[in-house]
Amino acid sequence: MVNQDEKSRLEQQFADNFSSDVFTQLVDAYIEVGNFVQARKVCEIGLSYHPNHTEGLFLLAQICMGEKDLEGAEKLLQVLLVLDQKHIQAAHLLVAVQERLNRPPHILRRGWEHLLTLDPDNNQAKVFLKRLGGKIPEPERPLEKPESTPPVGSGGMKSRMATFTLVAVLKDQGLYHQALEVLELLEKKGSDPERINMEREAINNLIQTLSD
Repeated sequence: MVNQDEKSRLEQQFADNFSSDVFTQLVDAYIEVGNFVQARKVCEIGLSYHPNHTEGLFLLAQICMGEKDLEGAEKLLQVLLVLDQKHIQAAHLLVAVQERLNRPPHILRRGWEHLLTLDPDNNQAKVFLKRLGGKIPEPERPLEKPESTPPVGSGGMKSRMATFTLVAVLKDQGLYHQALEVLELLEKKGSDPERINMEREAINNLIQTLSD
C-alpha cells in the first residue's frame, strides 16, 4: 500500500504534469482507500491525455465497479478489449460484469469463449460454456507467459492493477482461484494484511464447500 509520503509525491508529480502516465499509480492509491471520487477525477484527466492507455481504462472500469456502475464498467472493458484482445484480466472482469447484468446467453457465450482462448486451462470458463451450450475453443497456439514486469497493454496484470474491488467482483462471480491470485498480488504490494487474510479464508471456505 502506498504510504502518505509516496501518495503526496505522486499527487505533486501529477499536478506538475497532467500528461504524465504516473496517473495510474495515483489512481490505484486512491482506489486502495476507497476514494473513488478522487480516483475517477485523476483517471479521467490522465485518460484525456492517453485515451488508449489500457491500464488506465482497466482502473476506470474498477472505479465504476466500486461505484456500482456495472454498465459503465462493461463499456470500458469492451473498449479495452478492442485495443488489446489479449488482456486476460479485462476478459475475466468483463464476463463477471456481464453475468451480473444478466446479459443474453449469446453475449455471455462470446465472452467466455474469448476468455478461454486466452486462458485455455480456465475450468470456470468451461463450466459456464457447458451451461450455456457454447463451444470450447482451442487456441491456435499456446500463449506466451507474460514477463514479470509486462509493458502497459499486455495481458498480464501489474500488481498495482490488483484491488480489493476486483477481488470482490471475482468472488461474487465464483471465480475463486482468480480472486486468490489477485490477493497474492495485493499481498506483494503491501496491502492490508488483515483484510487479505480475511478474504483468503472466506474464499478458501467457499472452495471447500464446493468440493464437499
